[in-house]
Amino acid sequence: MEWWIINGVNALSFALVLFLLCAGLVVSYSLLGVPNFAHGAFYLLGGYMGYSLSAYGFLTALILAPLLTGLLGYIVEAGLLRRVRQPESHLTEMLLTFGLAMILLEVLQWIWGRAPLDNYAPPSWSDSHWEIAGARLSAYRLFVIAIACTLLLGLWWAAQRSALGLILRAALSQTRMVECLGYRLDRIRAWVFAAAAALAGLAGVLGGNLFLLEPAAAPGMVALCFVVLVLGGAGSLKGAWLGALTVAVLHTFTAASSWQLAGISISRFAALLPYVAMILLLVWRSYRLTAGRSP
Repeated sequence: MEWWIINGVNALSFALVLFLLCAGLVVSYSLLGVPNFAHGAFYLLGGYMGYSLSAYGFLTALILAPLLTGLLGYIVEAGLLRRVRQPESHLTEMLLTFGLAMILLEVLQWIWGRAPLDNYAPPSWSDSHWEIAGARLSAYRLFVIAIACTLLLGLWWAAQRSALGLILRAALSQTRMVECLGYRLDRIRAWVFAAAAALAGLAGVLGGNLFLLEPAAAPGMVALCFVVLVLGGAGSLKGAWLGALTVAVLHTFTAASSWQLAGISISRFAALLPYVAMILLLVWRSYRLTAGRSP
């Protein structure tokens, strides 16, 4: 029972951080129609700034790092993406985000180096544990779960109950009608992109103490995001949550398992399983499409 509780909490904290990262990607993709390849660099930027700002207190880092990352996202959308946007094709915007990701990664390595950074959570959180049903659970992981759940509930309320959420949902499906009502869609796009970058920055601050914080973390997290979007659907926040939970459960429980297959521990394949699940799903969807066609 203890094994299940510990790994269940680990999987839930992993899923929530991954969902914070994917939620911004889903919303920005739905509104802009562009897969943002720089999203992983925003995640890494949030983690690195959280590391530096933690010298002034972890709560300071938790607030300022996402805000600064969101500010950079606003500048990128308003100053770059908006200028190259073409209604008939999003290729230029996609290539721009890819180039921006490469530049940001090089700049981050130039500032903070290539070596992995140490854990920067307060020792009172990272080293303390709570005992629940006989299982010793990390206080920091429980804190991450509480923060992420509170934020996601706030996002759900803003999307479903607020006037801003209503305008945003209308902009996703009825772009011209929103413009006819007098709302500036360019400004909405910029704020949505900034919010997506801020969520990535927050995921970086929280995840920087759960996972290894190094330059390779950016492409790794982006790759997992695309797995999540394939598993759950590219335009659905609910699907993104189910996809993130699937990836986290597969990875966490397999990595902690002692089972062996042909004398080889299956924990070695923990990092591969989400990608295997994505490939199987794509093959199954393709089979269903082709099987439904008449010869």
